[in-house]
Amino acid sequence: MITPTDYKISHDIFINCLQEISKLPSVLTGSYHRMFKQITAMLVKLLDRRHLVVPPICCYADIMVAFSKPNVYPHCSLSEMLNKYVATFNSLAEVFKVENTRHFRPIVRHSMYMPSSWKLDPQTLTYNTVNPQFWVLRFQGHYGQPQHDLMLYTLKQNNSKDFVFNVMLGLRHGKQTVYPEIEKIFLKLLRETCRDADAKDTKALQRMMIWERLGGELSHFIFSNAVNIRTFCESVYKEAKQPATMTVMQRHRDFIMWTINRCMNFGLKVIKMKSRELMFIGDLIRLLYPELSPLQVPDLVSPLSTVYFSAAMLWTMFATKTSDTPGIHSPAPPALIEHINFLMRPGHNYSLKDYTASICLNYINNFLINVAGPEGTTNKPIKFLLDSIFVSNMEYYLPGNVAVPKAIHPLPLELLDSLTAHAKMNILIAFSNRMQNYTKMVRPQDMQVLYNHQIQLTPALVETYSRLLSYSETHFLSMKTMINLLSMPVTGPNNFKVAMTILEMCTYRMQYLKNSHHKIQILTNLQNISNISQSSQPPHPQMQYLVESFIVKMILSLDYYDLSELSRTYAPIQITNKVLSSTSEELNKVFILTVARAMVLSRNKTTQQPWLKPYLDTMIGATPGVREWSSFTQAAFPPSVLEFCGGTDLGASGSGSNSAENLAMYVTNEYNRFQQIGAKHDFVKYYLEKDSNCIFLCITLRKYMEMDALPTYAQKVISLWSPAILRKQIRNLIQFVVHSLQGQVGNLGPHNMFNRIANVLDDFIYRYSIFGIDTFVLIACLQRYSEQGSNIAFYLLYILLVKKPALKERVDFFVSRAWPRFWQQNGEHSWSHLHKLYHSKFPEHAAFLQVSNNTVYLPVFYSNICLRFIPVLDILLHRLIEICQRTTIRTLIIEILSTYGRLYAFHDTPVTYLHNTLHYYDNILVGEREVVKKVLVNRILEHQPSKPLKKLPKFAKYVQLVDPSVLQAGAPDRSAFVNFKELLHEFTELMGSRVAANELYSEFSPNDWKYNEFGNPITYHLYLTSIQLMTMPIPPVPEEGASDYRVQLTLKMVDVVLGGKSYLPDLANTLGLILSTLPLSFSNGIFVKVTSILKDQNNFYDMDITDTSCPKIPWNNTAQNVLTIVHSFFQHCKADKAGNLPEFVNSVVKLLVKESQVVYVLKLVSPFLRHVFQDRTHHRHPTIIATLSSLYQAIFNLLAETTVANPNLFVDYMYYNKYIFIGDELKPMIEKHLQYIPVNIAAKLKILAYN
Repeated sequence: MITPTDYKISHDIFINCLQEISKLPSVLTGSYHRMFKQITAMLVKLLDRRHLVVPPICCYADIMVAFSKPNVYPHCSLSEMLNKYVATFNSLAEVFKVENTRHFRPIVRHSMYMPSSWKLDPQTLTYNTVNPQFWVLRFQGHYGQPQHDLMLYTLKQNNSKDFVFNVMLGLRHGKQTVYPEIEKIFLKLLRETCRDADAKDTKALQRMMIWERLGGELSHFIFSNAVNIRTFCESVYKEAKQPATMTVMQRHRDFIMWTINRCMNFGLKVIKMKSRELMFIGDLIRLLYPELSPLQVPDLVSPLSTVYFSAAMLWTMFATKTSDTPGIHSPAPPALIEHINFLMRPGHNYSLKDYTASICLNYINNFLINVAGPEGTTNKPIKFLLDSIFVSNMEYYLPGNVAVPKAIHPLPLELLDSLTAHAKMNILIAFSNRMQNYTKMVRPQDMQVLYNHQIQLTPALVETYSRLLSYSETHFLSMKTMINLLSMPVTGPNNFKVAMTILEMCTYRMQYLKNSHHKIQILTNLQNISNISQSSQPPHPQMQYLVESFIVKMILSLDYYDLSELSRTYAPIQITNKVLSSTSEELNKVFILTVARAMVLSRNKTTQQPWLKPYLDTMIGATPGVREWSSFTQAAFPPSVLEFCGGTDLGASGSGSNSAENLAMYVTNEYNRFQQIGAKHDFVKYYLEKDSNCIFLCITLRKYMEMDALPTYAQKVISLWSPAILRKQIRNLIQFVVHSLQGQVGNLGPHNMFNRIANVLDDFIYRYSIFGIDTFVLIACLQRYSEQGSNIAFYLLYILLVKKPALKERVDFFVSRAWPRFWQQNGEHSWSHLHKLYHSKFPEHAAFLQVSNNTVYLPVFYSNICLRFIPVLDILLHRLIEICQRTTIRTLIIEILSTYGRLYAFHDTPVTYLHNTLHYYDNILVGEREVVKKVLVNRILEHQPSKPLKKLPKFAKYVQLVDPSVLQAGAPDRSAFVNFKELLHEFTELMGSRVAANELYSEFSPNDWKYNEFGNPITYHLYLTSIQLMTMPIPPVPEEGASDYRVQLTLKMVDVVLGGKSYLPDLANTLGLILSTLPLSFSNGIFVKVTSILKDQNNFYDMDITDTSCPKIPWNNTAQNVLTIVHSFFQHCKADKAGNLPEFVNSVVKLLVKESQVVYVLKLVSPFLRHVFQDRTHHRHPTIIATLSSLYQAIFNLLAETTVANPNLFVDYMYYNKYIFIGDELKPMIEKHLQYIPVNIAAKLKILAYN
């Protein structure tokens, strides 16, 4: 039955044999003996590698799967044969193993997008090779061992909970599986936290923040059932009983109790635990608090008081649960008597100046409602906190004279920090309930109840709610309640107010929002509200104007992985009115710019994503103008986007169906008609019904230049426009103005005409509020221009922004009084006070003035034109960079940044924006244009509150060497400002010793990292390092030579790593991290280094496989060290950066003449193929096929020309790829080459040609 003609039948026989040998008794007699002999004979034939009848990898996988179950073993007589067979695959496992993973460490936030690189099995904490998509490869050494150090390192980073839980371990909420290995990790983490808290310079509040991180992470795992609170506390009890650790545990007992109290409070299942299951609480408290005299009640003004009361809270809960259980209840430890009495006291005086309310609320929420005192006492703490931000006897007026109770001071962050997760949840739920009640009050009698009960949206309420959203332990619930509020039907005025408030929080108070799913939900709701506000009768201009500004900012925040999540959430047919706009060409153009940036940053320039074309086709159907782009913008697009946005020639400076000349002629004709219309009624009726080309604003511009005032009958027409018509009017106005300035002749010089038109536009914006400056600049930036037209358009914007004082005055006033770290502002310097002060001096009108004066204003808590202009400034700078080869444009950039660079102190993600800009325009900002790069870096970083340039003096000196008056000297200053050795060693030291201590930037408080764009200091430093390297001056070489220069920089860094000796793996980890954030021109350097290694055959030895169970490395140390560097880069970079792998492998095929060279390249590339395959966001198949095609060509060339020492490695490699990655994709290539290789090897590969 076993024949080489039908391997599938033979495979089934092999599986049956494995099942039978696991059932054989240890002592064989009679029929069992005959069966054993028959099975043995079949296994010998099936496992014979000389004459393959079953693919070897199939047999290997079947053996590993069959005997991986508990208590299932092969018969002892066959164990040796099977073990020897399995050992023959050690070479294959080595090929797919990542080198030196012991020293590779992830960085939270940055590593969120490399899930396959850091995937661990939660049961064993080993690298997860047991995946349904992968057959087991048994790895030797550290790679196959539990990764305890990796887990500890990651958990000690700020905001690591989501990365560890979702990415590294792949856990899901709701599962009832407990993982003992994870409990051991948290016990080790508790010991290390004690050690970190004992550091000499650690202050009490710093210790509190260190323990808060541990409590937040542990409570999350307990809440998700991955860790059992009882078994963990029992382990802590055993640890505390050990003489070696008892002293340390008692020294930190209050913080340990605080951590356990937070976990007990968060683990709602504790309330269902039986009395005897709570014994661990009493035992642990009695052990850690042995004093016979009572401890004093701590100072209630100190935030540490909530820590010192934790043991008493836990004991009271234990005593309450066990009071009715005989033999368990025992008197309280004498040390805690005073603390317990304080908690049980019925009448407390609450104040925001101490932590009494916080202590009592934590106590009440610790499942002790039934013993909290007389009826009604349980509600007093939370009622006091809510009333302090809801209720006031005085009125306070928001912009637009919106009256609310004068509750303007939010709950301090220190007080919110001291609350347990359950207490925070109760406050969030109370907020949500009050907001929902508020939206239901639409009748006059309801509004009176609303006023009497003070159920209003106050500044203190909104700011406190936004602060609660930043806490990781309540983030899931808080986002859910917020999105539910945002999803409510917007049908009444109060619904508009709540929606507007939530949208403002999403836009101006959620810099830390990284979850793709939440971003998409918020963006969907934004589009929904935008559609509703346009269709409501009458339309609400303020809501529509602000919502579109919010949408622009939200779209710009999307990255490649957000877009991939979007493609999985909505089909192309659903995308319109969900994320894309059906009416706004500008919003859809911003989406295209975001897609282009994401493609370049992910190094996915050429790969056509399957979701991209349907989405872009949908956009064309809704807003055809999205295909119209200036040539300089198209030049920066990646090919996959350029293919869509090429468009047709639509005229020199215009777009749409009319050329600029036709538009100007049509405006002239209509202007003459304008002069002839007499009656106001006829005028309004005509231009509302007949202005299908939307040129009325162009006519109004000409009329205004004659009258210096806006005619009242023109005001009536403008006041009845919808937002879509207004946008089209502005587009045609810009096109008309640019054309008029191109053809201007006569006595007046062009600069005077520029000023006259700029004066009119300035009046339209600030005097009559026809449109906002942000709207006008956004539309102007996204128009299609010729070269001359772009010069005119951007110079006009320069006059409006720099020469005209209106916006500058507003920015000056705002920046001089506001503080970017809004969470630190309280009292007279609170955000609400500064917000009101600004709007009192510069009142804003969200629509045409005549409408605004008759419109009921919605409450505005955060927004102003300065903040709304920031995302528009981002887009404007990008357009100017695209044409910065012109000297005049470089002057404009410098002056605009000098005037408005201060706004980047209030940018949500300034360092990310700077990094992405340098990355996207890496090929443009070279040569004489490097002055723009220096100004951009200097202006953005110098205004950051953390002052990063002060910590980089050499770099600061370089970027500040810019003389605006001498722009012709575009050649950069080539004085060295980065020492590669210092840079790499300093970063390595930070990675090794200070990653969790928050000491990197002392200006940041621990709370600041909640609102920071990166969430932890090491990621922040990584991106600053990347910015330094991208700003590195390039010698005066042709533009095409800039990439070669970047390669040389990378080679210098590689040489530093190779000279690191004992620190080499750590330095390699650092270099891999840095290169993963840099453009392709940098990372190409490591492939150049690999090529140089392969060219020198002296680096490689002849293969020796005398012991296949422990193969020797057939290359020298230099080649091995370069392999470590490349694997570090692959481990840290995103899987979508694999686009250059096929090109690299194909380029080195001809260099591979030795067997060891081919094995070296296989080992170099293969581990990353698994990452690419597992990455669900990457269109991976073409990359893998192209890479393997080149690798197979190298293998076949080798097999055809030389005698190899280990042919089984190549055979196993091809079979593994067939069943894991590519199936029959390379079948034609294999069939073609089988005739050219030795017959014995071709016989082994013949099954590859079968389907």
